[in-house]
Amino acid sequence: MCERETSGYRAGLDEEALLGVSFVSDSLAPFFIFEPGSAEVGELYEAFAGLEVSAAADEWPFVAREDALGALAAMREGAADRFSLNDEFRRLFVGPQSKVAPPWGSVYTDRDGALFGRTTGELRAWLREHGAVVAVEPNMPEDHFGRMLAALSRLASDRPACLGEFLGQHLLPWSPRFLGRLEEGATSGFFKGLAGITRLSLEGIGRELRIEVRSVRTYR
Repeated sequence: MCERETSGYRAGLDEEALLGVSFVSDSLAPFFIFEPGSAEVGELYEAFAGLEVSAAADEWPFVAREDALGALAAMREGAADRFSLNDEFRRLFVGPQSKVAPPWGSVYTDRDGALFGRTTGELRAWLREHGAVVAVEPNMPEDHFGRMLAALSRLASDRPACLGEFLGQHLLPWSPRFLGRLEEGATSGFFKGLAGITRLSLEGIGRELRIEVRSVRTYR
């Protein structure tokens, strides 16, 4: 499977890099998926609230220490009172008012900004072709940033040869626009820090694995 990979996609797929991809996705994806006050992310918020920022920045994969410090410090400070972030999470990702940073790819790559657009269809076809899965709620599009980020961990452990194509064709073409809107529009230090460390991590993964990113036009 993933036979369309180029040699560039295959480069750098050593065990350390794959473990780093899994660490990043497991550490960050739930923050984009679950409301801060929900039980699913309680332990993760507690872990970040007790983070030794300097040590974590030393060990954070794909990101230079000096770049990771500020983002992780902002997340640590905000994580201590996760319930206060519920309204911010809804304002950014959920609504019901206009969302500051909609987390679906087609919102950015389709002229009309609609869900279930071409980006969703292309991802769905790729997942079907390669027997991969992005776990989403019923009747929701697969191109949700948090869900796609979570899928990276499974690909890194089970189907590493598919990582490059998944990233280069389906996630990295639009994720910088989404993360830029999040970093600009967040009012809490926690979500600004989350946007920053996620952006830096994906940029680092792209460099480390020599990902060839498909060029797409974004409209938001």
